[in-house]
Amino acid sequence: MEPVRSRKITALHQNYNQAEIKKQQDLKKKRLGLYRRLVFIGLLALGIGYTIGSVLLSQSEILNEKMNEKIKLEKELSSLKEQERDYRAEIVKLNDEEYVAKVARSEYFLSEEGEIIFKLP
Repeated sequence: MEPVRSRKITALHQNYNQAEIKKQQDLKKKRLGLYRRLVFIGLLALGIGYTIGSVLLSQSEILNEKMNEKIKLEKELSSLKEQERDYRAEIVKLNDEEYVAKVARSEYFLSEEGEIIFKLP
């Protein structure tokens, strides 16, 4: 038979054990704080990224609309410049009395003395 052992356990370096447990608890708290800070910074970065992205997208849409409007207005400007050239040419022609008389005869059926105007279908 075995001799009866003493159930008395001596705690060696109890202060050291308590210090190690406290260090582990502090380390867990630091890690938890680190995780919380990282999550907060990540959410903040995600929010800022979303805001910047939405602003860029809306500005891109506005820019496309403005470019389309610019193209449309440039086409209108070129047609107006062409119309202006035609009007200026017409003004030069209208300063000529022979041209005015020809237009009056053809469009308004005016005649000179002794002329007879025949209207053909």
